[in-house]
Amino acid sequence: MTDMQELSNARRLVIKRKAQRATMSIQTAAKYIGCDVNAVKILVDLGYINTLKIGATKIPNFELERFMREATDEGIDYNAIIAKYRRAHERKEQEA
Repeated sequence: MTDMQELSNARRLVIKRKAQRATMSIQTAAKYIGCDVNAVKILVDLGYINTLKIGATKIPNFELERFMREATDEGIDYNAIIAKYRRAHERKEQEA
């Protein structure tokens, strides 16, 4: 392999590493903010986190940053909101 080919391969590797996705899956978002996947799904269902649907549901990075910034600034306890949502759904399942 020539020096030029090695340099070309090295450049491709650097370019690939610099590419960053603009969206993340619900699973990745849950890991990112440190909660379980179902909690993120509930926050999406309730409209606290907006999603983008192209094939699978994705969360834009800027949307997750917005959510975390607002949650921090406003001091909202999402645990209480999620727990209330879960209790309501459990009641509906028991009644059915």
